[in-house]
Amino acid sequence: MFNHCRFTGSTWAALFYGYGNILCMYYFNSISGKFLLAATAGLISWIGMALWRDTVVYGHSSPLRSLKELVFVS
Repeated sequence: MFNHCRFTGSTWAALFYGYGNILCMYYFNSISGKFLLAATAGLISWIGMALWRDTVVYGHSSPLRSLKELVFVS
């Protein structure tokens, strides 16, 4: 359960404090669309890497199993 708390906390921070700020900056024309696209690709890559590593470390057969355990607390 502790690992899921760390994953949830880091995902929360990346999405709302990191990516949320990037979206606001794009909305107010502080950054370009190319930068927003690069930030989006980086975020998707980070989430994919985190799920993949969690799958390897815990020996799950699918990266979605970690998400299922997180949501349904099984």
